[in-house]
Amino acid sequence: MSKKINSKKVSNAELYETIEYGVFTLDTRNRPINEGKVHAFMKDFKQGKFFMKEFPAIVSEEFVILDGQHRYEACRRLQMPFLFRFTHDLSIENVVDVQANAGWATEDYLHAFVKQNNMHYIILQRFVKRYNMPASLAVLVLEGRRLSLGKAGFYDGTFTIKNEEKGHIRAQAIADIGNLTKYLHKDKAFNLAMIDILANPEYDHKRMIEQMTKYPSLMLRQVNSENYIRNLEEVYNYRKEAKNKIRFI
Repeated sequence: MSKKINSKKVSNAELYETIEYGVFTLDTRNRPINEGKVHAFMKDFKQGKFFMKEFPAIVSEEFVILDGQHRYEACRRLQMPFLFRFTHDLSIENVVDVQANAGWATEDYLHAFVKQNNMHYIILQRFVKRYNMPASLAVLVLEGRRLSLGKAGFYDGTFTIKNEEKGHIRAQAIADIGNLTKYLHKDKAFNLAMIDILANPEYDHKRMIEQMTKYPSLMLRQVNSENYIRNLEEVYNYRKEAKNKIRFI
């Protein structure tokens, strides 16, 4: 342990408390500070719901906060004792697993793996920003198929981008339709339908755009992706000869 601070042991379970907040540092690979969560903790603490003894922060021997950055920030702002315990075997790489049941959002996982310089997640983050889509959808667009984020390896840091170029083609196709409507590209069910349709080797995106431009009234909001596929198929084949009609389902 390289730093010395004025702290006292408060239990037999290696639990410490201090008001020397400046000695601690946050690991940038952890998820970003959520102001809403900080304020929620502050409200609880001010109301006497101070649960730091039951749920202390976890700190490395170098005083890097591995788990508990929001509790730390709440204590610092309120000038309340910060309770923590040291760990000898937990690293920031394990924090994602520790927090798996602690309300991490998809974007929190993305941020954590980007900070670990995982190139696949760095590319994913750029993809998310470029097409203004949630990370959960971006993973499916890059994969070109429906699957859970768990099966894609997203949560454990093993997600890999197999063909970025094709991912961009799919994303641009969805964006093209978004330019023709005010809502479709923001509808999750529609996006899932498009992922399925774009996997069809007979699909001609230029033809779809032409059809939607000619017959915009045929495209209606649907309640699920299966209905969107049927609706898109109807638009795609409208007034086409039977030999040129394509089935999407």
